[in-house]
Formats: sequence, structure tokens, C-alpha cells
Amino acid sequence: MINRELLNFEYDSFTDIPPCLRIPVLTKLDSSNNSLIIGHHFYNAQEENKIGVCTFSYCLKNNHYVNLPKFNFYTLIISNYHIHNACDTISFDYSFMKKPYINFNNDISAKSCLNPKFISLYFTQKTNRGPIFLKQKNRKIKTKSIDCKNRTCYVCKNNTLNILDNNIKCTFFDPYIR
Repeated sequence: MINRELLNFEYDSFTDIPPCLRIPVLTKLDSSNNSLIIGHHFYNAQEENKIGVCTFSYCLKNNHYVNLPKFNFYTLIISNYHIHNACDTISFDYSFMKKPYINFNNDISAKSCLNPKFISLYFTQKTNRGPIFLKQKNRKIKTKSIDCKNRTCYVCKNNTLNILDNNIKCTFFDPYIR
């Protein structure tokens, strides 16, 4: 249900961790996986200058977490992009109800980014794990935890849906910024 692995990439510990984006591609699309969502987030592995990735899948049809199907992940690590404002990793703000969000209308560091084309979730600590999805709408990004109807799956039993303040960030990339 949940897979964790380290990326085959080392970053310079004297610089910020580079923004990472990832796109899952199913090996085969058929009726057994046409209602699945594959989610992921990156995390600071806190060992050997490595970045980790956590992947998980959720079935929309049955409303519960399921085993990951066969798929490939394509990872983009942005270490030196020629347009500085096109990518960044920024912190979430927290609403009155303690729900994390990013408002690109208000965020000073993202002023030049009107509506990012690619976004990804990043945990600053290894112990914070999803499954958490990102919802993007009208220049806003919110985190979305899905309620599993199974209650006996690994995710529900291990209560891994906690979000702690200041431990999650969002990476964005908009290659169309000039």
C-alpha cells in the first residue's frame, strides 16, 4: 500500500534541497486500475544527503487505500534552472482550522508565478508521512486527506495522516514563466 524509497541522487548539504517533481505512469491501463489515484510526496531522508519518496494508491470506486499497481515514476530534479522565479519550495500557511494552504495571490515569494503547472508535496522530516494529496484551484493549493472507508487497511491502522506545522512544503515549477 505504501512504498518508501531513496532517490538515486545526492544533493550538496550546504545548499537547499533541490525541488523535485514526479509523475506516475501506469505500466498498463485496464479495468482493474481505471479508478486508482497514485499519490506521492518527497521527504528529507536525513541520511547521506538523500531525498526519499513515499508512494501510495487510493481506489476512488471503493473509497479505500489499495496496493500499488505496476507503474513507472518519472522524476524531475531541478538543480539549476535558468529562470529563478519558475521554481521554488515554499512553506504552507495555516488557516483558522489548522488546515495547510498556499495562496499564490498573497505569497510574496511566488508573486511571479500566476498558476504553477507542476506541484509536489515535500516533508522536511522523515517521520512525517502521508498519504496526503494536493488540490490546486484558483491560484490556491490545499492539502487533502482522504477518508478511507476500509478502516482495516495499513494506513488506517497506523494513523499516518498527521500533518505537523512547518513540516510540509510545496514545490512548484512553471516552465512558462519568462
